[in-house]
Amino acid sequence: MENSLKNQIETIILQILYNEKSVKSTTLLVEKVLEKTFEEKITISEINIKEIINQMDKENKIHFTQKEGWRIHI
Repeated sequence: MENSLKNQIETIILQILYNEKSVKSTTLLVEKVLEKTFEEKITISEINIKEIINQMDKENKIHFTQKEGWRIHI
């Protein structure tokens, strides 16, 4: 995957989590990212979005808990 595309998707994910405070599930987060990429005319698959979410989790940029869902990791 192209690095600039990955950076665009990471930015979208962080914007969504910042605006929403948290997203309860990966499925909901992926849906919100797909909506935003559609609006911005960015083509990316659901699988690639999930890979980016998992990578961001490993890099401690975002964090998931059962109680709060996905959040920006501070």
